[in-house]
Amino acid sequence: MENSQLIQLFEKIKIEMANQTKEIVSKIDDKLLPLINEIKELKAENNNLREKMANIEKYKRKNNIIIHGLNENEKSSSGLMTSTIEKIKNDLNISLESRDIDFIYRIGKKQEKARPILISFINGWRKNELMLNKKKFKDGYISEDYP
Repeated sequence: MENSQLIQLFEKIKIEMANQTKEIVSKIDDKLLPLINEIKELKAENNNLREKMANIEKYKRKNNIIIHGLNENEKSSSGLMTSTIEKIKNDLNISLESRDIDFIYRIGKKQEKARPILISFINGWRKNELMLNKKKFKDGYISEDYP
């Protein structure tokens, strides 16, 4: 074989390989396209679900407050409720009753320093009343329970 024939043969092989490569890539793209679309749909659904969960969490916590800095000397949940209601009555001059509170507990594991107290109120207006007067609170501070 001559040199020019070898070059022509080489060029034909090169063209054939390029065509086969394009064909293979095209087939791969055709198979990947549904997967790519499904991933896009799942990402959109995931974002939508995250947003819904955030809204649910926000709604769930809308009547909650957290009280920081109160000494941890109660023995039970009822003792915590009694002492917290008394502290709010003395500092903020707000008359609370146990029926105004849905639940109350200390957040976190027991440790050296006093843990914060989470209070969930039955009514949003009770929470708002406390938040409006929170600057009068002594020996600690009151904050909202944000997600």
